[in-house]
Amino acid sequence: MPSNAKGGLWLWAGLLALLLVWGFLPLSTGHRVVLTVVVLLLVIAMVLWLRRQAAQLQSRVGQASPWRLPDAGFDGALVLVCGDSDTMFTEGSEYRQTHQGWYLATPTPEAFTLAVEWIAASDPMLLGQVSVALCVAPERHQDEALLRGEIHQWRMQFIRARRRLSRLPTVVLCGYLNGLIPADDPTANDWFVHDGDSRLSGMSVYTEDGHGLTLARWSQQDQASSRMAQLLWLDSAMAWLKAVVIDELHQPQTGVSAIPLSAVALRFTPLHAVENNLWQRAIGEQTTLPPVTASADAVAAHSLPYPDCLVPGLPGRRGLTPAQRVGLRAGALVWVFGVAALLASFANNHRLIRSVGDDLAFYHRLTGTPPEPKIQAQQQLRHDEQLLARYQRQGAPLSLGLGLYQGQVLHPPVQLALSDWVPPKPAAIAVKEKEQAQIVRLDSLSLFDSGKAVLKPDSTKMLVNSLVGIKARPGWLIVVSGHTDNTGNAKQNQTLSLQRAEAVRNWMRDTGDVPESCFAVQG
Repeated sequence: MPSNAKGGLWLWAGLLALLLVWGFLPLSTGHRVVLTVVVLLLVIAMVLWLRRQAAQLQSRVGQASPWRLPDAGFDGALVLVCGDSDTMFTEGSEYRQTHQGWYLATPTPEAFTLAVEWIAASDPMLLGQVSVALCVAPERHQDEALLRGEIHQWRMQFIRARRRLSRLPTVVLCGYLNGLIPADDPTANDWFVHDGDSRLSGMSVYTEDGHGLTLARWSQQDQASSRMAQLLWLDSAMAWLKAVVIDELHQPQTGVSAIPLSAVALRFTPLHAVENNLWQRAIGEQTTLPPVTASADAVAAHSLPYPDCLVPGLPGRRGLTPAQRVGLRAGALVWVFGVAALLASFANNHRLIRSVGDDLAFYHRLTGTPPEPKIQAQQQLRHDEQLLARYQRQGAPLSLGLGLYQGQVLHPPVQLALSDWVPPKPAAIAVKEKEQAQIVRLDSLSLFDSGKAVLKPDSTKMLVNSLVGIKARPGWLIVVSGHTDNTGNAKQNQTLSLQRAEAVRNWMRDTGDVPESCFAVQG
């Protein structure tokens, strides 16, 4: 997957995480801010890291890119040829096109890794069409331990390629041996193919033109005697491949995946053999057949053949394109976000139901004697009712939504509880309802000069009569209201009226020994 697509996925994941934090999770504002900073730092760090990885990859593949990729619209298999494949490609050429597929030479594990990275950087649409042909010629090896080490290195590279390909690559094993049949025999160009790890049962034979038939029918054709010897050769070769190569690819190892084989193919063809090679020793231990060697001219005239008969069964333009994989991963992130949001909404609704239910149950347990605790519980319940009423009018918030909101069930019981009990009224209020307030009106002109707030000397008699009536009813609240006429500046008149009320209050307080707390003045 291209680094730009990965960066976009990280940005998308960060956006969904922030929406989850601020819209659904029951957190305080401080915790939300901390999580927001953590998410932003993580996304920025991953995007910068991906950009750095992309720059390093571009630097590596830009230094050496000897391969050529197929043209746009190619829908066949792109085969990376590994192992003993040096004679399959002409000198100076690192790719080959046949009627069946497109081959790239990757003779070393390092070249294989670089080729996969180059394809990912150059044309990621081709990654779904990449397969591997692992070529093994036992007559070119003398040390089984060294060969196993090479196979193990290839195994590790195939596993690492999964990061670029989003899967383990499809691998076919191609074995090459000198054959018993002369090179000019028409049957010398046959491929012996098996799709499993057993020996000869279920094997098919493919001619050079791609025509296939079962091994049993092939063995019953002309020249049966020579074919019986070749069957013995074939059985021994398959047994050796299974014991050495397939065993190394499948051997259980901690933390290392086994490499499944799509097919095992064997081809008898002239090739250069070293002295005391692995195949000679295996034949000497199992049969009395002499080793077969090809002449230098035959080796020079024949290059290792391509496994074209296997290519139709390899992945072509099938599976998901990088764009489709990006879409699927973005959809998976949305699915994870949706599940997390549903869980958070469920938890928030559960908290709301439990909180309002606890307030309602506590309110019903109180008898109202004394009334203060139940009044406080009623105030809390009234706050709950206002909250539920607002949700009913304006809709539930996002954190309680997604079809899980249950407030409409709680609202009627809360309203009913608020209407079934009325707190008792204080005694002072009851007295006020029974007794009407007494109003004593005094003429301002009899008390004050025009525009003044100082009591006239002859106003004492009028004030004394008022004070006698007031002291006859102790405990009353005495409201003193000052007035002016409506001429002049309104603001100054307001100040003057307040000052006149304060002057009357002060006279009554000082003369009648009435506490100041019993008075209220207003202008």
